[in-house]
Amino acid sequence: NKAEEKLQSSLGALVAVHEAGRALGSTLEQEEIGARLIKVVFQVSDLNAAIINLLDENGRLHVLRADGQEDILQGPSNASEAQSARSKTLESGERQLFRLGTQEWGNPTRMGLCLPLVVRERPIGLLEGYGHQTPGDTTLELLESVAGQAAIALDNARLHSELAEREIRLQDLVGELLVAREEERRLVACDIHDELTQVAVATHQTLQAYAEDNPPCSPLGERRLRRSLELAGQTVREARRMIANLRPAVLDELGLAAGLRLKVDALRVEGWDLGYDETLGEERLPPEIETTLYAVGQEALTNVGKHARTTRANVSHRRLGDRAYLEVRDRGRGFDEALSAQNPRGGEQVGLRGMRERVALLGGELKIHSRPGTGTTVVAEIPLLRAVPTRQAPTRTSPPSRLLIADDHLLAREGLRTILADEPDLEVVGEAADGGEALELCHFMRPDLVLMDVRMPQMNGLAATRALKAEDGACNVLMLTTYEDPDYLFEAVRAGAVGYITKDAGKRELLGAVRGALGGGRPLNQDLAMQLLCRLACENGRTGEASTELPGPLTDVLTRRELEILRLLARGQTNREISRSLIVSPATIKVHVEHILAKLGVSDRTQAAVRASEAGLLDPQG
Repeated sequence: NKAEEKLQSSLGALVAVHEAGRALGSTLEQEEIGARLIKVVFQVSDLNAAIINLLDENGRLHVLRADGQEDILQGPSNASEAQSARSKTLESGERQLFRLGTQEWGNPTRMGLCLPLVVRERPIGLLEGYGHQTPGDTTLELLESVAGQAAIALDNARLHSELAEREIRLQDLVGELLVAREEERRLVACDIHDELTQVAVATHQTLQAYAEDNPPCSPLGERRLRRSLELAGQTVREARRMIANLRPAVLDELGLAAGLRLKVDALRVEGWDLGYDETLGEERLPPEIETTLYAVGQEALTNVGKHARTTRANVSHRRLGDRAYLEVRDRGRGFDEALSAQNPRGGEQVGLRGMRERVALLGGELKIHSRPGTGTTVVAEIPLLRAVPTRQAPTRTSPPSRLLIADDHLLAREGLRTILADEPDLEVVGEAADGGEALELCHFMRPDLVLMDVRMPQMNGLAATRALKAEDGACNVLMLTTYEDPDYLFEAVRAGAVGYITKDAGKRELLGAVRGALGGGRPLNQDLAMQLLCRLACENGRTGEASTELPGPLTDVLTRRELEILRLLARGQTNREISRSLIVSPATIKVHVEHILAKLGVSDRTQAAVRASEAGLLDPQG
C-alpha cells in the first residue's frame, strides 16, 4: 500500500510538472508566468511560501511575485541566511538549502530553499521557497525541473516584451519620419508659393499691363508677346500644380475628404470622368493616415493617367470600425498580375512599391487587383488603432454630445433611445413627457441638443422652445414631430429651433439631422421647407410688397455663382449636395454661403431661403 501511494504520488507529481510546462509556455506575460509557477510549487511540495526574484539590467534582484504565509514573506525571507543563500545560488548556479536561526526568528524547524533560474547557462533570477520540513530528493528534482521550464518561459516573455517595446519605438520613429517628411514638403510648398509663384504672378500681370499699354507694331512682335504671356501664365499654373502635389493646404485645414475632392475636381476640369464617393464628411483621421491615404490616391490616379490609357475612374474612401479604407478603381486596359510580377515595368512598379511601403509602415495593407480589359482596383486599408499619434496633432477624445428627448409618447421616446444608444458620439442624458418637464431637465442636465416634439400636454414644444431659447440661447432644439405642416415649421423656426424633421425619417436621416444640428447646421424636412417657401413666394406675389430689409435687387448684390448657390440652398440642399451639383468642394460652398448671409444681412440659411423665395429664385427663370 505504501508503495502504491508513493507511486501514485510520484505519478501525480510528474503529471503536475507536465501540466506546468504546458501552462508556463502558453503565455508571454511575466506576471502570469510567475503566478502559475508559484501555484505549481505549492502543488508538488509542502512549502508554505514562495518568492520569484528576477535580475534587472544592473544585476540587482527585484521581486516579480510572492505568495504564501505573510509572516514568512515579511520576516524570514529577509533574514541574513536567506540573503547569503541568494548570493551563493547566483554565484554557483546550484540550489541552496538553509535553516533560519532560532535566535532571530524563534522557529528552529523552519527551512529555506533557493533555486537558480538559468537560461543558456545565464542566471536570470531565483525561485525561493520556505517551509517547516526539508523537501525530499524527488521533490527537489521536480522543483528544479519546474524552475528550468519557468526560466525559459520568463526569458521568452522578456524577449517578447522587449520586441514589443522596440516595435512601439519603431512605430514612433515611423510617425516622426512621416511627419518630418510631410513638414519638409509643406515648407517647400510654402517657399514655392511665397517666392516663385509670386514672382511668376507678378511677371504675368506686368506682361499683361505692358501688352495693353504697348501694342506690338508687327505680327511677329504680337506673336512673341502672346507667347510670353502664355509662358508666364503656364508658369503660374505649374507652380500651383507643384504646390498641390507637394502638400495641398486643404489637406491640413479640412482633412482627407476635402483634399481628395480637390484632386478629383482638378482632374475633372482636365476632362476626366471621375466618380467620387466618401462617408467621412468633416471627420478627421490621424494626420499620418490622412497623409498616407492621400499619397496613395494621388499615386494611383497618376498611374491611371500614365498606364491605364483611360480617364474614367472612381475614388472612394470610408471608415469601417477601426479601419480606414481608400479605393481607386479605373476602367482602363488592366494587366495580367502574374505576368506583371515576372516582367515589372520600372516606373509603375516603383510607384506601387512606394505605396505599399507607406501603407505597411502604418501596419496596413495595399491590395491591387487587375485583369486585362477590365481595369485595375487599388485598395489601401490601414488600422486606426495602430496609428501613431504625433506631437503636432494629438488625437482628440471628445466626450459624447448630450441629448434630451422631450415627447409625451413613451414608445416614441423608447424608439429614439434605441436608435441613439448604438452611437458612441451621442448620449441620451434625460427624457421629458412635456415642455415644462423638458425646461426643468435642461436647467439641471445642460444638454447640447433637445429633440422636441411639437404637440405635448401642459406646455407644447413650440412654447418650450421659446422659453428655453429666452433663458439659455446656447441650448439648441431640433423639432421632431409627426406633423407635416409648413405652419409648424414656420413657427418652430420663429421660436428658435435649429431644425425640423418628421418622425418617419429613416435612421440615417435622423442621425444625420442630429449631428448636423450639433455641428451648427440647420436640418429641415425638404418637402415642408419647399411648401413653406412656395407659400411665402405666392403671398409676396399677391401683395406686391417688397422686403424693406433687402439692400437691393439680389442680382445687384450677389454674384452669378452666389445666386446659383442661393437658389439651391432655398430648395433645401445641404452644402455637400450643392457641392456635388456644382462639382466643387464643400469647403468652397461653405465660403460662398457665408458671403451670401453677410451680403443679405441675415443670420442663417433659413432666412436666406426666405429672401430667395421673396425674390422669386424658386422659379428656375428667376
